[in-house]
Amino acid sequence: MGQIIGYIIFTVLILYTAKNYLDRKGHPKALFYLFFAEMWERFSFYGMRALLTLYLIKDYYSTLENNEDIAYGIYAAYGALVYLTPLIGGYLADKFMGYRKSIIYGGVLMALGHFFMAFPSDFFFYGALGLLIIGNGFFKPNISTLVGSLYEEGDLKRDGGFTIFYMGINLGAMIAPLFCGYLGETYGWHWGFGAAGIGMLAGLLVFWKGITSGVMEDKGLQPKEYISKKISGLNITNLIYILGFIAVPVFAYLIILDTQSQMLGTVLTIVGALVLIYVIYLVSSFYKEGDRQSGDRLIAIMILAIFCTIFWACFEQAGSSLTVWVDKCVNLVGLTASQTNAINPFYIVLLAIPFSWLWTKLGAMNKNPNTPIKFSLGLLQLALGFVIFGMSIHFLNSETQVPFIFVFLGYLLITTGELFLSPIGLAKVTQLAPKKIIAFMMGVWFLSSTFAHYISGGIAKMTSEPFYKEGGHFIIHDGNKIQSYTFDLNFDYGNNLTNIKMIKGYDKEKNENIYYKESEFTKKDQLEISKLITLEIAKNESDFYWQINDKGKLILKPNERKNNISNENKEYLDKIKNNFLNGENTNLKNIDKTDNKNIFEKIAAKFPWEFLKVEKNIKINEDFMNPTFEKLKNNASFIALGYSTNESIKGKEDAIAGVSYISNKDIVVSWKNKQGLNPGVHEQSFQSSDNKLNITLQHKIDEGPSDLLSRITNSLLGSPTIENKPIATLLQYNIVYLKIGIVTIIISLFVLIISPFIKKLMHGIH
Repeated sequence: MGQIIGYIIFTVLILYTAKNYLDRKGHPKALFYLFFAEMWERFSFYGMRALLTLYLIKDYYSTLENNEDIAYGIYAAYGALVYLTPLIGGYLADKFMGYRKSIIYGGVLMALGHFFMAFPSDFFFYGALGLLIIGNGFFKPNISTLVGSLYEEGDLKRDGGFTIFYMGINLGAMIAPLFCGYLGETYGWHWGFGAAGIGMLAGLLVFWKGITSGVMEDKGLQPKEYISKKISGLNITNLIYILGFIAVPVFAYLIILDTQSQMLGTVLTIVGALVLIYVIYLVSSFYKEGDRQSGDRLIAIMILAIFCTIFWACFEQAGSSLTVWVDKCVNLVGLTASQTNAINPFYIVLLAIPFSWLWTKLGAMNKNPNTPIKFSLGLLQLALGFVIFGMSIHFLNSETQVPFIFVFLGYLLITTGELFLSPIGLAKVTQLAPKKIIAFMMGVWFLSSTFAHYISGGIAKMTSEPFYKEGGHFIIHDGNKIQSYTFDLNFDYGNNLTNIKMIKGYDKEKNENIYYKESEFTKKDQLEISKLITLEIAKNESDFYWQINDKGKLILKPNERKNNISNENKEYLDKIKNNFLNGENTNLKNIDKTDNKNIFEKIAAKFPWEFLKVEKNIKINEDFMNPTFEKLKNNASFIALGYSTNESIKGKEDAIAGVSYISNKDIVVSWKNKQGLNPGVHEQSFQSSDNKLNITLQHKIDEGPSDLLSRITNSLLGSPTIENKPIATLLQYNIVYLKIGIVTIIISLFVLIISPFIKKLMHGIH
């Protein structure tokens, strides 16, 4: 509660400071209302953004093997579509609705979307994303355009005004991760998402007050010719409202499809091509009319949009892979991983007014760098921020974690880069675009963020590629022969192990296991094997740290000794262990665990549809395997938890592999852990003292990359030796971040070289 009070006091102080600054500098009065409304809208957006990836990985899809890839894909698809719809919303507001009605309608949809996120089922989850996508399309481009309309062309206060507006965006973005992240991780994800919805409602109320107080004057009104316009007897505004609601499930379904195919990528390519064709048509039309200046300026917008796309594709790692990197690899102090999303907007809030003063001062002195130069410097600072993230591997603490200071340093440079590029870009679009298509070109500008978000998903997935692999093997003698199974040491909410597969053989050409099909090794068989594995675990319970998380889910960690378990959880864990020993159904409800579903979960349970995992019609042969707990519980068996990495760079021969845990202490293993391994298959034999269990397992080591960028990156990282899981996990992320830094430095230099050409296209717009 103390944290929340502190956030509220800080917000009030910032708002007071901003209001005084705007009054003293003579900015339009309407700017503060737009600043305040956008702050709360961004509070809602970034509150959800801070939680989304971690929520998907740690909770919603925690039982899926590839949950990181799925989370990054959903985050990228959602982000892409969120910035695609402003293209449509900007056009509809320009032509038919006016900015005011569009902003209010978009805000209502977004508020509904955030409240939907509080209910954990696919119906509400994907419905929420659809509502947020459509709502943002009507809200985002039009409030920025409304800010631009407050200033006359050539007004030196314009850049400063947009920077202050940008501070409002980031004030909401800063408070949201702290507030929603605290609620989400302390009291439950649904409370964090619900708080985001309340923030959106606050933004709507403030915007409405600005309208009723008259400070907007005649700005943002609906075009007069469409106020009473009807189509088939239906008012055109109401028709747009209805079509907006109809579009919600369509966009939700696009996200679902993107988890299973590249459908969204194809759609974006088509949309991008159509927009490009239309802009080319506009440019040629201006040229034909003899208005070369407008045509050239549109070309300048498109060039700047390309570099903006590159910037945001890297920047948006903040909401996805960087948050996960911080969660896994950084020594956090005072903040959770989701709350670190507040660092970037904190710097914006801190530096926005100084930067606004700087641009105004340099403009008065006629020394303000032109826009292309600012873009080049912005990209360079972004690149250096990622270089810092990558090079942090040189400064690990005794726990093999990155010191927290590197997160702050990296974000500082990324933020200063953002201040050089993003608010300036917004301001220049309103200056460069012809007045009759300003909102449309603002939508085109946000379309660059659409492509950036989608690309960012591909970059984030690079960090989840299986450089470090770990998993469990279960070996049992069924009375006739030895049977082998693989599994993840991860439990579902019924306390059953996940991803259990039965090994059929080994493909020597592909160097990988061959598994029985689900029609042969059925769900029923998997549950029986899960009972046998958990029996082995319960027999060796002291080898594991047993924990119940805040959602009632069982967590096991081998080789850890901790004693911070509450008496209530200890009693509950004892019941679970007893059930494991007896092979009984381990569903939570069957062991007298109180049903702790909250109101959100109970409502969500009324809509149990699953859209992501579509069950195929599989012809089941229940008699094919049919292992049973009672038949096999006394047979010789053991668990082995293994790990391996790929080679970090071709020819280095630095991979590691081995076993971190063996349940049966009588098992003799040919070798336990090895370092400095070359690519290929490394066999590891296990043999019991009575020779009943005699098996060989394979560790497949993939060859490292040999491209020039990978070799440069490896050299800059100091060619680290892979010694353990923390080092391997760090390399998995830091290599990608350093590559981002190197490539972006090259791009920033290219922008610097072509800046005179871009400046010429801008025809006097600085």
